Amino acid sequence: MVTERLYRYLTLEQQASVAFSLSISGKKWTTLLKALEVNFIKHRRALSHNESLSELISLAYKINGLGTDLLFKAIEDPSIQVPGVDAKIPLMDKTKNMEIGLGNHKQIEH
Repeated sequence: MVTERLYRYLTLEQQASVAFSLSISGKKWTTLLKALEVNFIKHRRALSHNESLSELISLAYKINGLGTDLLFKAIEDPSIQVPGVDAKIPLMDKTKNMEIGLGNHKQIEH
């Protein structure tokens, strides 16, 4: 599930349930829990609209002791900037398209 990154196809609610269930199971599912943690940080703004889901995630990572300070800060304040997660994606509008040429990208106008 982790190597294929299949957890990305679960809803945030399902991911939170998985994280909580694994946390109370008593087994160490470190790899999956860390992968889910990164995903929760990435989607922190969406989580800010669901307080009970955010609380479930916080509880899960407090139980298992694997939660990083960054996760708890991201849940507490979703407006924080997280380098590597908040990368800017270039926007295209109706007048510009991206042309891909031999390994380089250049914008052309139509």
